[in-house]
Order: sequence, then C-alpha cells, then structure tokens
Amino acid sequence: MAKETKFIQVKPHQVEATIDMWQNFGWELMGAPQEIKTQDVQVFDYQSNDGTKYYKTTKGEHYTKITFQRDKSMPNYDQIVALENAYYSNPERPSKPVEPVYKSPARLSVFFIILAIAGIVLFFVANYNIIFIGIGGLFILLNVIKILTYNSRHAKLKAEFDNATDEYKKNCEIYSKNLEAYEEAVKNKNEALGRAQALMG
Repeated sequence: MAKETKFIQVKPHQVEATIDMWQNFGWELMGAPQEIKTQDVQVFDYQSNDGTKYYKTTKGEHYTKITFQRDKSMPNYDQIVALENAYYSNPERPSKPVEPVYKSPARLSVFFIILAIAGIVLFFVANYNIIFIGIGGLFILLNVIKILTYNSRHAKLKAEFDNATDEYKKNCEIYSKNLEAYEEAVKNKNEALGRAQALMG
C-alpha cells in the first residue's frame, strides 16, 4: 500500500485550521504536531576603531511542524490530487497591454528660438560682440535643420508607431487568451474545495 508524506510548517495558532483543510484532500495526521521554538542568536559583525564590538542578531523561529500521510490507493486519488493542485494554485492575472501613443515631432524648438533671440539681443547690448551673434545664428540654424528634417523624422516615428501598434494588436490577442485561462483557473480554484469534500464524503 503506497503512501505519500507531506511536512508543513505553520504558525502555532494555524495548526487546527491547517489540519482540517488538508484532510479535505485525503491527508491524515501522523503523530502529534511538533512545536519548534529557537532562541535569538547573536553573531559578531565588526569592531569599530574605538574598540566597540557590534553583533548581528538572527531572530529565533517559532512554528509548528505537522506531518501528514496519504494513501495513494484511496478512491478517486487522481481526481483529489488534481483538485488539491487547483485549490493551492496561485493564478496570476495577466497584464493588459499598453496601447502606443503617437507623438508627432516638433517642427520648431521654442527653446532654440529663445536662445537665438537672446543671442541677437546680446549682440547689440554687448557692443556688437560677434560671439553673441554667432550664438544666435547657431540656434537659428538648428531650427532650420529641424524644419528641413521634419518629414524624415516624422516618417521614422510613424514607422516605429505602426510597428508598435501591430505588436500591441498581437499582444491584445495573447492577453485575451491568457485572461480566459486565468479566469478558468480562478473558477477551478474556487470550486476545487467543494468538489474534493464531495469526493471525500
């Protein structure tokens, strides 16, 4: 007669409820639950320059160990194991895909325009210092470049957006299937205990 054994560690106040729960899936208590309590342990960590010693403290444990046994030849064994696995599974809800948003590139840079104007103004204020007119001219040139390259930048961003949209649609299909599987797993989990109790009864 083949038997299987399971060891479970729980907090002392959870012992009775744990035993009742696992008995729903054919597990029988073997012996008395064993309460285990260990003391805090201090281990030397380091010593400071002034000679002070510092220690790390590892908190002691307090739990109860429960031993269960189940007969593999019991009636409806395979069904009960499947129900147990369903009940103790933790289905993870799939994440919904994020829809991409297209952001058109700017034709002009307000920041560059402000700097260009500042450079030109400073040119006149600073006794026609050529450095400032050069700065103003540089930022005017950068804005011209932005205007001239707008179409190519727009085309590149649009292509990236279209690819992201196609990927989003594929991910939505996958999400829909995963969501159905998740909801089915939750349903099975919720029904598993009652079905197991009926088989055991």
